[in-house]
Formats: sequence, C-alpha cells, structure tokens
Amino acid sequence: MASYRKLKKSAKKEGKFAALAAALAAPAIGSAAPAATKSLTMPVGIPGVNLKTISREVPADEPPVLPVNDKLSVLGKRTRRLDAHLKVTGQAKYTYDVNLPGMLFGRMYRSPHPHATVKSVDTSAAERYPGVKAVYIIETVMGSAIERDPNHKNPKVQSTGGKFPKVRYVGQPIAAVAATTQQAADEAARLIKVDYELLPFVTDMDEARKPDAPLVYGGKQVSMEESGGGGGAAGACPRKATCAAHPQKACLAARAATSKKALRKLKSL
Repeated sequence: MASYRKLKKSAKKEGKFAALAAALAAPAIGSAAPAATKSLTMPVGIPGVNLKTISREVPADEPPVLPVNDKLSVLGKRTRRLDAHLKVTGQAKYTYDVNLPGMLFGRMYRSPHPHATVKSVDTSAAERYPGVKAVYIIETVMGSAIERDPNHKNPKVQSTGGKFPKVRYVGQPIAAVAATTQQAADEAARLIKVDYELLPFVTDMDEARKPDAPLVYGGKQVSMEESGGGGGAAGACPRKATCAAHPQKACLAARAATSKKALRKLKSL
C-alpha cells in the first residue's frame, strides 16, 4: 500500500512538471503568432573583388532582392531629363516668362539712407506717368524686427513715429508702384520724391558699444518674431548700444562686441 501511494505521488509531481513545461512552451494568450519567414538568396560583396551568394531568412513580405549593378535597368543608369532640350535651347518657360491678361508690373522705392525719419512722400508725378495704375505708400513695415508701442493703434506692428515708418536700414521700402510695363514702373518709381530727416548711425561694432551710440530701437519692447532672429533679443542684447546699418545687426553687433571683450580678458590672463 505504501509503495502504491509513493508511485501515485511521484506520478502526480511529474504531471505537474509536464504541464508547466507545456505552458512555458506555448505562446501567451493574446500574443501574436510568430511572423512567417522565407529564405532568399542574395549577392553580397563587391563585383570583381569578393562577390558571393548567400541565403538568408527574411520576413515573408520582404521585396525581391535587387540584382548586381550590371543587371539593373534604372538604378544607377543615365536617364534623359524630360526638360533638358528645352532648357539648353532657352525654350523652357519659367514663372517670369508667364504673361497673363491684365498683369501689372511692380517696383519698390527704397530708402538710400540707413537711419532717417520720413517727413513727406510726394507721389504725384509717379501717379501721372503713363501706364501707372497705382502708387502705394507703405505705412507699416512687415517681416522685420519691430519696436512695439502700446500707444500705437496696433501694438503688434512697428511704431511709425508719425504717418510713415522710421527708416532703420538701407533698402527699407517706402513706396511701391504698379504699372502696365516694367519700364513704366521703373520710371515712375524714380519720380517719387521723399523728404528725409537724416539721423546718426554707426556701422562699426566698437563704435556701437559706446554708451552714446545712436540706437536702432530706443524702446524696451522689441520683437523679432517675423524675422530670422526668432522671439526677440531684448534679453540677450542690451539696448544701450546698437548698430544702425540693418535691424538685425543691432543684436549681432552687441553679441560680437561682448565676445571681443571676453576674448581680451582671456588673453590678459
């Protein structure tokens, strides 16, 4: 009887171990089945040097193996450009070549001064020029660093300091002409008369560091959200010295001057 009990107990233990082993070998409930694979034969190496063929197990949805370069028909082969003949013969059409009915040509009138206040703009002669359809005086400069003025009708745009924007760099647009031909637009733009009050400016970084250097932006709230400068430079660049040749040079000049001062200190150590 005792021997029978021992055999029964031993068999029961072996059954538990077998069940455990089977459970471990079986995939978990809800788990994905093993991905199907296939065997591919592919070339490996450099042709003419060590090229050989091997077999490899890859997923069943793997695309076909590319042949060696000599047997490719498109990859690595010279392909004729569809527009090559048109371009080399000058027959290709670009946006500039498109002329639609009713199109007008434009020309900007830009400031030749780096720092000035615009007192008046006379466009009467330009408006009378043959072929001119419209002359527009720019009252708000967009797309560059701006000095916010809480008293301005729109505090998110540049303060004009009057009717016209303050000139802060050479080439700042003052007015625009639209005409039926490019020649008419160019000639009309030359007839625009602008009365400037010239203001002092500096273009040298050392001069810009001086406490009495003229400022491009005298206010505290300067935003560069519309320019390449990002979210403004008030924290990085103190407003006590700036460079007036171009709006973004204000920050560059201050940073460069600070770097030069730091280099001098390092050299003196």
